[in-house]
Parts: sequence; C-alpha cells; structure tokens
Amino acid sequence: MVQGYNNSFLSYQGWTLDPLVPFGPTIEKRNQSGGTFLPDHPETLLRAGKFTKAPLMAGIDRNEGLLFAMPILANASLQKMLDHNWSKIVPVSQMLEGKIPDTKWAEAAQEIKKFYFGSAKVEENDEALEQMYSDRLFIHGIRATIQAAAKGGAEVYPYVFDYVAHDAGLRTIVPEKYADKVLHGEEQPYAFSEPTFGLPLNPSNTESTEYSKKFVKILVSFAKTG
Repeated sequence: MVQGYNNSFLSYQGWTLDPLVPFGPTIEKRNQSGGTFLPDHPETLLRAGKFTKAPLMAGIDRNEGLLFAMPILANASLQKMLDHNWSKIVPVSQMLEGKIPDTKWAEAAQEIKKFYFGSAKVEENDEALEQMYSDRLFIHGIRATIQAAAKGGAEVYPYVFDYVAHDAGLRTIVPEKYADKVLHGEEQPYAFSEPTFGLPLNPSNTESTEYSKKFVKILVSFAKTG
C-alpha cells in the first residue's frame, strides 16, 4: 500500500520532486449535523477570523529550503535544465497554480529569477536557490498564518530554530560545505525520540542532550500554559 501511495505521489510531480505538495486541503461540503471539519480554504478561514483563538507557536528552521535545493545544487544537469527551462519549471516548483493565471506564469517566473538571481545562473548562487525554496515553501505561508492569527485575536509566538545539529537529524546526508546550516526538520530529534526522518539524537552527545531537554521544556510549557 505504501509503495502504491509513493507511486501515485510521484506521478503528480512536474519536475524532480516539485511541486512539493501536489495535494492541497480538501474543502468539505457543509452538512446538517455540523460535522464539517474544513468548510473553506484554511487561508480564507484565517483571514476571516474563523478559527479557535488558541495561542499559536509557529516558526521555521534557519535554512528550510536547502533540503529541497540540495538535489539540484548537487546535479549539474538539473542546474542546466533549470536555467534553460526556467519559465516552465519555476511555476511548477514554486506552486503558482491557483495563485495567478497560467497566462502570467512565464512573466512571474522571470520576475522571480530577477529577484533572487539577477543575471546569475543557478550554479553561480547556491544561497539564492535555497532562499527561493525557503520563501515559497515555508516562510511566506508561516508569515501569512502568523499575521492572520494575530489579527484575528490569537496570541502568536514566532520562532527561528537556529541550533546546528552535530550528529543527529540529516547530518549523514548533508555535505560538509553545509555543516553550519539548519535544514528542514532538523529540530525533530530534539523534540522526539524517533524523528520522522534522519538520525535520532545521540545520547552520548552531552551538548545535544542538554539542548534537547531545554527545547522539550519550552514546548511542554507552551502546551500547558500557552
């Protein structure tokens, strides 16, 4: 069943693993019993203030987009393909469908390239590609959510996770040149004994285990008292 799901997921990818989220939220029809969980798009509900005003903690890892940029940065063929087919690939990778008319995609793609890369090629600016993925896949959505929640009356606590993993998380797949980066999901080993992906925390690393205790204490305290 898992293999079938993976095959179905990959069949929706337009380029490498982009778009990252081919399946968006499913808006449900209202019913008489009042059991509708998602009556409208989450963004619409947030902006309208139609959500539980519970305290919200939301944030990012410092280099979120690098995990998704690395396969491209490590492959010269993909870099050239992206450069030569920018106007076709970027609308897919940056999930422009449903955001602007498809007749505007090529124009928007060129504006994106100008903003992040200027006249440089992909291979000439690692950080620009990382930032592009960080902004679109994470920062934009989290920032909009925090702003809408605060405007709607909720207490919000934004954060940036900046602790560099030493021997946990994704350290086994991260090239040495990115040793000082904090990638997507690398906070997980410090909060959970079995992270979704990557290595669990090494109990013999005193610095990491002490940091984990502090991190968990913050999360538990927030869950208890907001």
